[in-house]
Amino acid sequence: MEKVVIVGAGPSGLLLAHYLLRKGDRYQVEIYERLGDPTEVALSNSRTIPYSLNERGFRALRPIDGLEDAVKAGCVENCMTAFHTVDGKTQLVPRKQPIFHTNRISLVTTLLSSLVAMAEGGDRLKLHFNCKCIGVDFDRQTILFESVSPEAKAELEPLLVTYDRLVGADGARSSVRSQFLKTPFFDFEQTTLGRCYKTIFFPSKNSETGGDIKMKAFHVWRASEGINFTASPQISGGYIGVVFVPRTRQDMLNFASVAQVKEFFRQYLREVNLLLSDAEAENFMKRPISTQVVVTFSWIEEYSPGKITLTPGINWALWEPDNYGTGPSSSTLPTLLQELERLQSTEPLAGMLDLQRVILGDIRRGVAWRWKTQTRAFFLK
Repeated sequence: MEKVVIVGAGPSGLLLAHYLLRKGDRYQVEIYERLGDPTEVALSNSRTIPYSLNERGFRALRPIDGLEDAVKAGCVENCMTAFHTVDGKTQLVPRKQPIFHTNRISLVTTLLSSLVAMAEGGDRLKLHFNCKCIGVDFDRQTILFESVSPEAKAELEPLLVTYDRLVGADGARSSVRSQFLKTPFFDFEQTTLGRCYKTIFFPSKNSETGGDIKMKAFHVWRASEGINFTASPQISGGYIGVVFVPRTRQDMLNFASVAQVKEFFRQYLREVNLLLSDAEAENFMKRPISTQVVVTFSWIEEYSPGKITLTPGINWALWEPDNYGTGPSSSTLPTLLQELERLQSTEPLAGMLDLQRVILGDIRRGVAWRWKTQTRAFFLK
């Protein structure tokens, strides 16, 4: 039985674990996550962002019995996008296919609960939270973790873990990927995009102020001074919104009081201000400002074939409010599908591939990973 260590318990790491455990007794899976157990954190206190899933995303869930229905149960189905302009006008744009809105924590919680239920009664799954990766030795196939649990009463000795296969799904500042920087000729580039953001939670209606978002839709506000705001409906009946500001103006999201938060929304996003409670305004004030990072790196397969991998990610340009949902967000997806179609039409795999059941993973919070090279030669290895 091969031991697979997954660093990062985000959607991609957890979904991979589902697939590995479906392989009978072939793999033993250990997952290590720097943050705490997501099931023990209140949504409003979590580091979550809104997620939207379409048919392509659900195809990745279907091979796991019951997983698609479980995820959909925590989603809001929607076929409408509402664009709000500075002058108060609203344009409704229908979608040809429905999209399902949720958030990262809810999705992770569902994937985690399903994974634990799948592995119940066996010893092929081990979960470790509050474990920070601090080093990897590729030659010895070992990885080092330290406990960052807030409940730890004394400093614990680092934990040395061995692996047969290693998956780095640990975000923008991946500790696994950082070890490749010590590898000769490993190309790496990190770019911070031109916007930063904060998330906010608010109800769809406030009887005291008269605020009311009547249309259940994915909402996009284009405010002045380069400010954009998106809001996704949630199963709770409320919304999770994301305020985007130019990176050069991130001072706009630094607040010293609840009154300043209220004034910001009154000035730029009046409809949202009418829905905002004082408690959430205070939470918004305290939340850290997040940035969007694009990480470009070499093919890992060339350096450690079959032993180590890093999860791919997204094209942030297609997450812009005006472009959202217009194309595949995974920058590797078009090349991959094209190559699969070519293999389907040529020997020795002609007619043997089921291109309606291509398995896709997901992404971690706050990071866009895109492969540097999309050569056909890679897919033929």
